[in-house]
Amino acid sequence: KNSYKKINISGVEINSNKVKPGDLFIAITGNNFDGHDFIEHAISNGAHAVITNGRDMDIDPIPQIKVANPRKAVSKISSRLYGNPSKDLIVIGITGTNGKTTTAYLIAQSLINAGYKTAQIGTTGVIAEGFHQNKTLTTPDPLYLHSLFSKFKNRNFSHVVMEVSSHALEQYRVADVQFNIAVFTNLTPEHLDYHKSMEAYYQAKARLFKMLNLDGLAIINADDLNGKRLASETIAPTLLFSKNNKETIHFSKSNINLNGIKGLIKAGKDIYNINSKIIGEY
Repeated sequence: KNSYKKINISGVEINSNKVKPGDLFIAITGNNFDGHDFIEHAISNGAHAVITNGRDMDIDPIPQIKVANPRKAVSKISSRLYGNPSKDLIVIGITGTNGKTTTAYLIAQSLINAGYKTAQIGTTGVIAEGFHQNKTLTTPDPLYLHSLFSKFKNRNFSHVVMEVSSHALEQYRVADVQFNIAVFTNLTPEHLDYHKSMEAYYQAKARLFKMLNLDGLAIINADDLNGKRLASETIAPTLLFSKNNKETIHFSKSNINLNGIKGLIKAGKDIYNINSKIIGEY
C-alpha cells in the first residue's frame, strides 16, 4: 500500500467506456454487467486507480482500493467530489408505487409559483430553468445526481424536488443526498420481480424516511397502512394526509368531476380552497 506515490485523480467513472486519463474507476456489479470485467479496459483508457469489491485482482501498476460495497463508495465519492452540494439545497424526495411524478410536478410548480427557484428530477427527466430536459432513470446514478446538485447550487436554485425509486434506494443511489423532506404516496404490489416480497419492497421505501434527521419532515399518506408504519419508524416529525380522516390534513369538502377538483383542505386550523383542473381522485 505504501509503495504507491501520491496519485492525482481528475474524475470518477463507473463506465469504462467513459474513462479518461486520470480518472478513478469504480467497478460495480449490476444486473447485466459486472464492472470488474471491464477493469483492464478502464486502465487502457487511462484510469489512475480502481475501486473493487474486495476480490483479488492483478491490476498493477495502478492502486486497487478494496471496499465492502462499491455502490456505497460511488455515492460517498460522488458527493465529496462536488463538495456535498445537497447540503446547500432544500431537497424534497418523493417515494411510493404510484403518484410520484404527479406529486413532483405539483410540489415543484407550487414552489415556483411561491417565488423559489426550483428544479425537478424524475421519470420525465430534469426540469429546471436553463437545463435541457434530458431523460434519465427515475432517480439518476450518484455521479450524475451530485453533478446536477452542484450545478443547481451554482445557479442559485434553492429547492430540488425529486422522485426516489425503490431501486435507487436499494442501490444506494441517494445514500449521500441530504433530504430535508420525504413524501410517501402509497405502496401497492409492483416491482416484485426485483424486490421479491412486499416486505422487501417496503424496507427499500423505508430507507428514505430513516435517512431524515430530527430537523427534517416526513409527509405521509395515512390512508395506506404502510404509511402508519413508516410514521412510527422515522425520527423526523411527521405530517399525515388523508382523503377524509379528520385527524390529518384532509378534504373537509370535495367535489370531483370532469371539470376537475374543487373543495376545501383542512390542515389544523388552516383551510385552503382548492380549485384544480386535474381530473381524477388526486
